[in-house]
Amino acid sequence: MVCETSSPGRLQGAPIQQNGKTPTPDNDKVRIAARWYVQHGHTRRRAVVPTLRKRFGLSAAECIASLLIARSMARGDRDG
Repeated sequence: MVCETSSPGRLQGAPIQQNGKTPTPDNDKVRIAARWYVQHGHTRRRAVVPTLRKRFGLSAAECIASLLIARSMARGDRDG
């Protein structure tokens, strides 16, 4: 299935799943934010995307990628 980045209702730059897996960004900030969320996500007091955007300077799409990596880390997948 091919997804166009300009299709209505889709955020530009959001991760596209291929073969059931989300591509891992090469951005260190995204991985650092993922590790932080795994370790400290339970202590947050506001919505997670605005928190990650402010704390790590991420775009909304990078926040989503970070949360997907954090979920993989929490499940014990190697390096997210």
